[in-house]
Amino acid sequence: AAADSGVGRHTGDLAALAPTGEELLTAARWARTQDTSEEFRTMLVALLRHMGADDQAERLLDDY
Repeated sequence: AAADSGVGRHTGDLAALAPTGEELLTAARWARTQDTSEEFRTMLVALLRHMGADDQAERLLDDY
């Protein structure tokens, strides 16, 4: 939900959980199994970067 809706309530909820970069990457990789579109990948990368997981965003880009 955080990736689909952009920065807002869901990203705040996600930030409150204080996930590690690796946890965010694992979740993003799982989410990609549900939607393999380029547009969704772009949203996930943006979310990872917003959450401060820049290295993991680059790794997600390298996956595909």
